[in-house]
This record gives sequence, C-alpha cells and structure tokens, in this order.
Amino acid sequence: YRACRTFPLVVTVLLPRESVTVRIGGKVLARVNATDTGKVSRRVTLPKKLTTKKYAVSVVGATASRTGTTKVSVLRRR
Repeated sequence: YRACRTFPLVVTVLLPRESVTVRIGGKVLARVNATDTGKVSRRVTLPKKLTTKKYAVSVVGATASRTGTTKVSVLRRR
C-alpha cells in the first residue's frame, strides 16, 4: 500500500460493541467500536509521512491483553 492510501482492516472475535484503537508505528489511525457481533470492517488511511518499509499494525481492544497485530508494507509514493 502507498502512504495516503487506504487499506482494508477486518477484525473479528471482539466483544459486542468493544472499543478498539488501531495504530501503525505507534501512531493512532482510528478509534472504532465493534458491531453487535464483535466485528470491525473498515478502510484505514495510511499517514502521508510513512517511509517505504514494513510496519506493524496493531489493534488494541478494551484491555491490553486483547491485542492483535499484523504487518503492512508501505510502498514508495508515486
């Protein structure tokens, strides 16, 4: 994905209406609430200032123990 572009984010196995925070490289990208079925599905915009490399994307739920991570590769801007 390129900086300033969006990427799809899908998170499951959350508590109903659980509040979650999405971060990349420590920067908060979004704060959202799960649906009644414990799911978040949305597009998230990558910050403009990200350099070309892999970043950890983390999603933290109601407590620090409810954390998930994945990696996203940021490509050079055109």
